[in-house]
Amino acid sequence: MEWGLAGVSVILAVEVFLRVSFRRNVSEMLDFMRRSGKTITSAGISDHWKEKVLAHYALKIFINSLQLLFCLFLIVSPVFALHLLGNLFGADLLSLLMTPLGIILSILFASLYVLFRNKVLHVGL
Repeated sequence: MEWGLAGVSVILAVEVFLRVSFRRNVSEMLDFMRRSGKTITSAGISDHWKEKVLAHYALKIFINSLQLLFCLFLIVSPVFALHLLGNLFGADLLSLLMTPLGIILSILFASLYVLFRNKVLHVGL
């Protein structure tokens, strides 16, 4: 029963990951970090304007960080929800998933599910 819950939780976590804007937030954050680096190293921009622009970039990076944190909470929420459900029936899902075997099988199962989803169901990422 624990392995069944583990499989369902991995599938749900993958589906949530594919639906949240995790990748977009990461790319936006990297873009603002790149812009910040270019602004800092630019000799043609005065320190006064660098202060103004870098404050704006810092705010954008902070907002993206909070959005990424929220996305991560959403991604792991199916695992915790099924862990609580499994506790009602005496199954300890988190202990199972945190073992080396559980981690390896979760990664393998998630990879196989994504391949199945792309090849058989023809649903792209």
